[in-house]
Amino acid sequence: MYSLYAILGRSNDLERKPRSFDSARYVRLGGALSMIPLAESLVSEIQALGGSGGARDAGTFEFLSPGVEAWTRALSADTAIAYVETEYFAGEGFERAGVWSDGKLALGPLDGAGSINRALRALGVQPAPGIEPFELVGLGRHRSLEDWLQDAGEPGSV
Repeated sequence: MYSLYAILGRSNDLERKPRSFDSARYVRLGGALSMIPLAESLVSEIQALGGSGGARDAGTFEFLSPGVEAWTRALSADTAIAYVETEYFAGEGFERAGVWSDGKLALGPLDGAGSINRALRALGVQPAPGIEPFELVGLGRHRSLEDWLQDAGEPGSV
């Protein structure tokens, strides 16, 4: 099984953002990107701190709450930020992504195979011959959100 729910962005951009939520943590990826895994504790904190976010721009996503979408929009005020969600088990599953820039949905919502690769290209990841952006940045390194959290920085890093 492979499962991931996360916000992705350029490391320099994410790391200079002021701390928004105490349980937010980041993981450095390849291609000068970082990821904020959307652990249950972080999503709960976003919702508890008034992160209802109002109307959603992207209706295709299964797990993107209005609060997380509002935070993604805020993070994208001066950079491109991607939201990704994917689950696969025995070759069956789904893959969805979207990219926000200037506080607006700029690409997507994308649904289907290759969605995350398209979002990564929009963040500036240049594919290498024979290597998809997903592998190039190391998103295949772990298969579960819990494993990604083992790689994450200390809470409050973003």
